Amino acid sequence: MVRPLHAAGHHHWTENMAHDDLFCPGNIITVEPSGQPPQRGAPHRTEDTLITGDPELSGKISHEEMVDAVSGSVFRTVRDLFGEELSGNKFVPEGTGVRSLGAVEISSRRVRFYQKEDRLTCWFVDHDDAKYSLKVSSRAVHEEGIDDLAKKTGTVHIRLGFANPWNGPAGENWNPRRCYAMVNGIFIV
Repeated sequence: MVRPLHAAGHHHWTENMAHDDLFCPGNIITVEPSGQPPQRGAPHRTEDTLITGDPELSGKISHEEMVDAVSGSVFRTVRDLFGEELSGNKFVPEGTGVRSLGAVEISSRRVRFYQKEDRLTCWFVDHDDAKYSLKVSSRAVHEEGIDDLAKKTGTVHIRLGFANPWNGPAGENWNPRRCYAMVNGIFIV
């Protein structure tokens, strides 16, 4: 799994690239690696891949093919995924952890969704019985409707990732900065 970034170092793509259905689950994206090393430290540097030009949509895969394609990034626990325990079950200090993207798969009985402060939140219990309550950042999850997903039974594939390092609320200036975990995608396996 990689995170394609502009070689100029921009950490975000423009919003229209997501709304134009470029960065969507199941899409195959063609990119040209720049050959430059990632510019950030742990945990993001593991997946950061600097590219030249713009990514292009080159195909789509089925749900079954997507499940197979991402199987190598699935871990039993959040701790195994990120390489260390999350502080407060929410974040790691910048410069720690072994990766910033991956997934856990758990029974739908151990997953709940709710609105918290106008944000969709996913509550789940992993295979270590550790409990997490994380913000859902996935546009696709918001648009597809979480009610339909919540009614399904089976194994839930929860894609997790770290947000960019954060200095904290105004006036805090945390050192080291914190990388908060969030839910980047959800689907039934």
